[in-house]
Amino acid sequence: MSIIVSEGKKTPPHPVGQYPAICIDVIDRGIVETQFGNKHKIIVRFFCGEFFKNDDDKDVPHYIGQQFTASLDERANLRKFLQAWRNRAFTPEELKGFDLEVLLGIPALLSISLNDEGTYANIDGCMRLPKEMNAPKKPDGYVRAKDRDNAGQNGSGQPGREPGEDDDLPF
Repeated sequence: MSIIVSEGKKTPPHPVGQYPAICIDVIDRGIVETQFGNKHKIIVRFFCGEFFKNDDDKDVPHYIGQQFTASLDERANLRKFLQAWRNRAFTPEELKGFDLEVLLGIPALLSISLNDEGTYANIDGCMRLPKEMNAPKKPDGYVRAKDRDNAGQNGSGQPGREPGEDDDLPF
């Protein structure tokens, strides 16, 4: 019996612009090998209320996330991102240990752009959602990465490897 595969329909990148969003997940990727050595990485994932059509022409929620090194060092991008979102600096007590789970369900205003090739979207900025704006609700059926059956799953919620990881297979 033959098994036929095809390229399929590519998932479009998230649309660009500013979007009210809600934090729907914080994903612990664990220790990841980087060009600067092994680093503990996390992903903060948002839903902005946007959908795209899948291969079956059904509406699928568009998620966007940002990966960070799990650090609140004064130079860390995670610290800068969270301080911009919170609109305040961390207290010395918070810097001793900040539980990222408190981000779940918190609204934000995201600024989203495409990379130079236009193949994926980036979160360029995050700030507190203005009071006159409403964040979308978490999509029905969303299951946090930590609660999924992790057989063949990664932090992206998709089977296999993270996008952009080197492929070390021999073919």
